[in-house]
Amino acid sequence: MRGNCPTSLVPTGKHRGISSVRMVVLALLVAAVSLGIVKALQAEEALQIQGHASRYHTALTHKFHVSDDELYTPKKLSYEEILSGRYSCTIKYTYLLYAPAIYFRPRWKEALIDLGASQASAEKFVAMLPDSMNTGQVLELQWKPNVGLTIRSENQDRGTLNDMEAFQAAFNSVLGPCAPDGVSEGLIGNRPNKQQPQNKSCPKRID
Repeated sequence: MRGNCPTSLVPTGKHRGISSVRMVVLALLVAAVSLGIVKALQAEEALQIQGHASRYHTALTHKFHVSDDELYTPKKLSYEEILSGRYSCTIKYTYLLYAPAIYFRPRWKEALIDLGASQASAEKFVAMLPDSMNTGQVLELQWKPNVGLTIRSENQDRGTLNDMEAFQAAFNSVLGPCAPDGVSEGLIGNRPNKQQPQNKSCPKRID
């Protein structure tokens, strides 16, 4: 009678041991795959310098070196890819001339509006800017998808604005068709040839 009994469905000690080993191996495989995905995402998001350029402002017969600008991206990106907002990007401005309060924020606001941002977006943006910039100080504009545009000055966050209009206008000021001479070429390799918002000619530049 005993020989006719079906095999027990309750795992024996030996079977339990094999099952435990399989579970451990499976857990290790899942952890390895997850770690690989995380590292791949981190590698994709790790920013590296794509280009650098110098901004100049000409007044009368004098040419002043305003700032050195750098663009950081996860990989080499085109103008269209950057302004799509799908990638994390940072523009860093190292000011080489003093930008006084009477000039700094109003100039940014005017340029952003001319480049397509609404007045409300431009005002929120400039409210997070420093009042002025001293020689040697650094301003950073950091864009992250699903986060927004973070403004940093002297390694301190001044605020984040989840506003596509403000992001595109700000980055357009140095990457677009109306960027100061030589800046878009230095940052992305060429000067885009696109029509400006509302059929405008090139507005006043942030230089």
